[in-house]
Amino acid sequence: MTQVQNNPWEALLEVLTLSAHILTEDASQLPFQVLGRLLGSEATTMSISEWEGLCRGLLVKKWRFQYNSQIPSKHDKCGMGLVGPADGSLNELTHPATCSSKVRCVAVSKDGTLLASASNDLSVKIWDLTQDCRMLFELLGHESAVLTVDLKTDCVVSGDKDEVILWSLADGNIMRRRSGFAGNLSVVQFFGDVHVAVASGSDVELILYSNSALQSAKTACNHEARVAAIHSSEVPGGSTGEFLLACGCDDKQAVLWRLSPQEAKRKKPGASSEFSAQLVIKFVVGDQDVRAVNLSRAGNLLACGNDDGVLRIWTVRSTGKGGLSCDLLCSAPGMHSDWIHSVSVARDGSYVACGSDDNSISLFDVAKQRIAGQVRIFSGAFSVVLSPDLKSLYSASGDIRVWSVPKMMQTYHLTAAGPGKHSYAVTGVAVSVDGCRAVSVSSDLTEGKTNGGLQIGLWDCSTGSQTGFFKVDGSAEDDDRPLCSTMSLDGSMVAIGCDTGKLWILSLKEPFEAVWVEPEAHSERIYCCQWLEHDCLATGSEDGSVCCWSVKGRVCTATAKPYDAGVRCFAWTKDRQRVMCGCDYQAPRLVWVGEKGSDGHILAEFKDVMRQELTVITPCSISLSTDDRRAVTTSWDKAKVVQTSRLCLGFACVISQISRRRCVCGSWTLGSCC
Repeated sequence: MTQVQNNPWEALLEVLTLSAHILTEDASQLPFQVLGRLLGSEATTMSISEWEGLCRGLLVKKWRFQYNSQIPSKHDKCGMGLVGPADGSLNELTHPATCSSKVRCVAVSKDGTLLASASNDLSVKIWDLTQDCRMLFELLGHESAVLTVDLKTDCVVSGDKDEVILWSLADGNIMRRRSGFAGNLSVVQFFGDVHVAVASGSDVELILYSNSALQSAKTACNHEARVAAIHSSEVPGGSTGEFLLACGCDDKQAVLWRLSPQEAKRKKPGASSEFSAQLVIKFVVGDQDVRAVNLSRAGNLLACGNDDGVLRIWTVRSTGKGGLSCDLLCSAPGMHSDWIHSVSVARDGSYVACGSDDNSISLFDVAKQRIAGQVRIFSGAFSVVLSPDLKSLYSASGDIRVWSVPKMMQTYHLTAAGPGKHSYAVTGVAVSVDGCRAVSVSSDLTEGKTNGGLQIGLWDCSTGSQTGFFKVDGSAEDDDRPLCSTMSLDGSMVAIGCDTGKLWILSLKEPFEAVWVEPEAHSERIYCCQWLEHDCLATGSEDGSVCCWSVKGRVCTATAKPYDAGVRCFAWTKDRQRVMCGCDYQAPRLVWVGEKGSDGHILAEFKDVMRQELTVITPCSISLSTDDRRAVTTSWDKAKVVQTSRLCLGFACVISQISRRRCVCGSWTLGSCC
């Protein structure tokens, strides 16, 4: 990004241009993309107020921008950072100070205080997770895109396709570097106290970094195919100082190695300069290449992610005399639909996180052997890692995101599809007359797309528990999406109005089937419906009409057309002859309903004479008193100031501020105008 000295608007224009593609992928991410690029700019002369003014209006959920002008600590090379939501409930948080190009890999220190990111822009960045995700260092020294990174509390190791660099976290300087990997390097990882494991081509080599240079430890694990992923842990039932190394290869196989320190040269456990490598077991994981492997801290669980999109978890056990067995514990074949780039096992082995090329990140519960959480992003997740305390999940998907694991699981539990759960937004709810039962309605899905069918949930209102769930098949060509619903007086049926103008009548008793479907009840969307009597159902539509229906006769019995278009809500009098309707951008009207095909007769139109304008912009709901003499409407009104006063026809209004808008309730005495 070019340097911007005094004009923050030029910086904003530039980052908006660079981030415009997000609008076609996931528009909700635009504020985060813009902020990240602003943080990465060189507009360091801008004051705090200028930054805040520039970012105001772009952020959501009260994200706060912080520029620390105080002298940083020895680790603080940059005082810029992003603070989480004001309420402290993280859900997703874009790259705190984004790299100018795609982030490929992230790693977290064992104590959970530091995060390292590797990017295509040739940089490695270190973030302080205890200080509002503040960037500590930007490490520059690679000559090509940085593919992989790992870190400890005092040093960082990173690798591009040709070179490995070891960095000091005391001052951010290069400690060691080693080249000569001929473009084949894929993964680097710290191994023990003084070694780095490097996967290059079909070999995994241990490199010693305790001396003045990175040098071979004369330990190599050779494979038959390219190694795409490695991870190490303790050996189940093994000796102190031994390590278990898992390797995922391009020949569909996972390979486990036992690395033992050579006794003759070992000075203390875990600090040997040489290891002996023993091939323990290799096995075919799935139908395609193994792209990701990760071990639990104790080494008793191995998670593998394949190009076939299937997560597989294996148990690793000691068989005595140095032997190990590896048995399939479970798999999740439907969790992802594309490559799994990365997996991360919780330290205690309770959960496994997966990042996939299908633009999603998942959390898998090992004990229950089912998915526990999932989030969607705008690109593939190249790298994921769980925090040691299992409170956060870090991902690299072009940018860096921090996810709250508890909130991720809670959200998935509330929204996930499954037996007895809606797989699409609930757009209709109806409650029985006695208030004991309720019905929820949503569209049905096939492979993530609406298919014209309906999903119905049955609920016990006294306990809040679900008592039933069923689906009704529809036509994918019609693509009926429910907009309103109402239960019959005896609770045996539910009526559903759809955006195609179709009216459904469904039985709420087994076998739960359609009683009657009227495909052209209205020519436009049905926005409101109400069961008036056992055999009388009323509907209101965007076509401006109101209809009454006989369910037994399956015919329309009465109609009225209070508006040319846009009936949003209504309320009926006890004699079922009059209906008060609300319409888009028009005043409420009281209408006398006529015979089938009739437009009815308008009895009254209610207007706020104090403001000399229609009382409501678009009514949300209308309700009548039990004596049919008073009515209440609610709507969102754009008026800034309205005073309560006595108006004509006994009109009064009450205002309360909600989210910068005002909810207006109007009341009329109907007897004087009917």
